[in-house]
Amino acid sequence: GGSGGGGAAAAAEERAAADALHLGSLERRFWHWDEKVAGAVFAACRANRALVAACALVSLSGDESIWFILPVLAATVLAVLKGGPPAMGCQDISCELELLLDLFGAMAVCATVEQLLKLFFQRPRPTCRPYSTKRYCIWGEWFSFPSGHTMRAFYLVTWLFHGAHARVVLGLPVALEQATMAWAALVGISRVAAGRHHPVDVVVGGALGLALGRYTELELSDHERAFVKIVCGVSVAIQVWFLLLGPLLWQAARSIGARRAAAHAITGAGAAAFFSFYASALVLIVRIVASNPEECAMGRLSHLYIGDEWQCKPVSLW
Repeated sequence: GGSGGGGAAAAAEERAAADALHLGSLERRFWHWDEKVAGAVFAACRANRALVAACALVSLSGDESIWFILPVLAATVLAVLKGGPPAMGCQDISCELELLLDLFGAMAVCATVEQLLKLFFQRPRPTCRPYSTKRYCIWGEWFSFPSGHTMRAFYLVTWLFHGAHARVVLGLPVALEQATMAWAALVGISRVAAGRHHPVDVVVGGALGLALGRYTELELSDHERAFVKIVCGVSVAIQVWFLLLGPLLWQAARSIGARRAAAHAITGAGAAAFFSFYASALVLIVRIVASNPEECAMGRLSHLYIGDEWQCKPVSLW
């Protein structure tokens, strides 16, 4: 009786969502099938604890906490070692620092496209698992289509092996590209298994990630690529400040003297730290963009093969 009631409630929720999207009969059947597959995969995964843990780990490997926060943290540390962003000259901006800022910009491009599509389609998350909207980084993140994790993972395949910064600084073996592609596919599968996305969300997200990565990293000029990444990076950073970090700081300030003041103070301190990291990254980007072309700028990375190692130098491409 209980399971029947739950199934009826889920079906009613699906019908209400379909009505809200004004879906026709064919689209409604297809969407119902997609929802049904997502629920079946989620249920099969939940039956195996080891599989649940593995899916959670793979899903985390494509999370924005990895690909947004860590590059910014690492860039900030490198900047502090040079005296801090305000005190840095263009000669202090290394290829490694440019690499980290370029990675943040690339992930910001993915986040911007993801956000626009989610706000346009507004497809609800799978009904098999409740989705909390208490904390989010970008507006519209609570919608399902397309999968941002999958889009990021497949974009990274292009960025890691074909992007100018990664090729020069990292120099990963081309043989690893197929393995990275397999990892990206596993990220997509893990999102369905975790009950966070429908299969179509993942398929479209992966295709978009590949296409977006190829176009941004290989088709755009250095000037265009730098401009796109800077605009998207600033947009994402502002949203992270106001939608995530700002509320955490406000919550910490309001909790002064309350019973859980210590816990809120810890989260508030973390938010303040991340705020400073993002601010540092933006200061570095502004310094790069405002510099003379003969000095250095993000997206103007060039490389020379000297002796047995790769070296890079900034050149005028604008």
